[in-house]
Amino acid sequence: MTQLTIDLQEGFDRDRVIVRVNGAEVCVKDEVTTRRVLGLAESCEAEVRGAEATVEVELPHRDLRASASLHLDGPMWLGVRVEDDRVELKPSDEPFAYL
Repeated sequence: MTQLTIDLQEGFDRDRVIVRVNGAEVCVKDEVTTRRVLGLAESCEAEVRGAEATVEVELPHRDLRASASLHLDGPMWLGVRVEDDRVELKPSDEPFAYL
């Protein structure tokens, strides 16, 4: 099993967020709001079997969604931002730095 950490970062404002990994809901949160000082709203974690993962992030009340296919060689972090009415996903092999 490989650890995947999903950080909900910039652009969230009282949003309902649904995160699916390989089709299974791993995180459902309401009222997600970015803490501007940190640049982080929430984090969720998922254990992934195998080396491949498809991550889907949905904000149903804004009718926004995005997905990414990831290859996991070890623990991975996925930054999620909302900008210009779209969801952006940024994978990283290292944890993101927050204040």
